[in-house]
Amino acid sequence: MNLSPRAQLIATIAGVVVVLLIFFLFFLKPRQTSLSDARAQVDSEQATTQQLSTQLAQLKSIKANAPQLRNQLAKLNGAVPDNDQIAGFILQVQKEADKAGVDFVQVTPAAPAIPPEGTSLGQVGVTIAADGSYFSLQDLVNRIYHFKRALRVDTLTMASQQSTSGTTGTSATSSGPATINMQLGVRIFFQPPPGAAPIAGTSGTTVAPTPTPSPSG
Repeated sequence: MNLSPRAQLIATIAGVVVVLLIFFLFFLKPRQTSLSDARAQVDSEQATTQQLSTQLAQLKSIKANAPQLRNQLAKLNGAVPDNDQIAGFILQVQKEADKAGVDFVQVTPAAPAIPPEGTSLGQVGVTIAADGSYFSLQDLVNRIYHFKRALRVDTLTMASQQSTSGTTGTSATSSGPATINMQLGVRIFFQPPPGAAPIAGTSGTTVAPTPTPSPSG
């Protein structure tokens, strides 16, 4: 069967298209997929490289500042007391408050710190809030003053709270002795662990804490 020139041209074009389609499906497309995967892998490796470079720079910075960081760590270790010391102080205050006949006592420790006096000791500030009669609170302060530990009473405030038992019209009627609220600011001093660097000061001397005298009757 003889085809006309036009039919032959159409058949040739169709054959070329089929060959190009087969070439694309079996050769070009897989390579394009592989190329996309390769590009994604390159991007991932570049991101990893950038991250490692940042970490390397941080490690170099830490290495350069290692002596300063060790000194800071030694100071922080020296400024942290044994938890048993704080717990023991709180229990001791509560025990002595019971002996003194105080109605209510609450002990709130603060974070460890370096004493402003320049001592080589560490300190923990403690706020003692207590309610009771004047003489029971005075007894408690005297007992705290005689604790066998290094401490200092920095502040002591008292405020009267007259107890009430009823109302007459719009005025409250008082009954019984006045209850006093006391706020006591205390600092507990402690020795840093063995081998710890001096916390503060250049002379290495220790400033002995001096408790504030108890209120007089």
